Amino acid sequence: MKKVLLMVLCVLGLGKTKSQAQSLPRLVSYSQQDTVRAIEHLFAARRTGGKIYLGVGLPLTLIGAGTALVGTTLAATVKGGEGKENIIPVTLVSAGIGLVPGSIGLVRAMRFSRSRESTILTTYQEGEALPRSIQRKLKPKFFW
Repeated sequence: MKKVLLMVLCVLGLGKTKSQAQSLPRLVSYSQQDTVRAIEHLFAARRTGGKIYLGVGLPLTLIGAGTALVGTTLAATVKGGEGKENIIPVTLVSAGIGLVPGSIGLVRAMRFSRSRESTILTTYQEGEALPRSIQRKLKPKFFW
């Protein structure tokens, strides 16, 4: 009895979802001026993010490499020269921790530079289409 009741409820539940009208996505068109402002907002936001990544990555790299170099050198000195072969790998690994966010920031700084922004805006205002990469990145949040 429980199985039959459960089957009936499942079928009734599925029937409701099929009969409900699904709304079509709302198509929004923006003017050229709105798009220009959105591109400026996109580039400014990505440049700021790049600066933050670079601002975190560079000090992490320097602090990690410096700390590892000093620590392993002191440890090797205290042990009477044993373990000096570990100085370079430990320093490189410690510096590598900060290289990841630093390289992300550097790539963003190059990809969303002011010169590239002005080039894209100039060509767009002359009537050419936006590059596909920029079109994909332009989300509604940039059109404020």
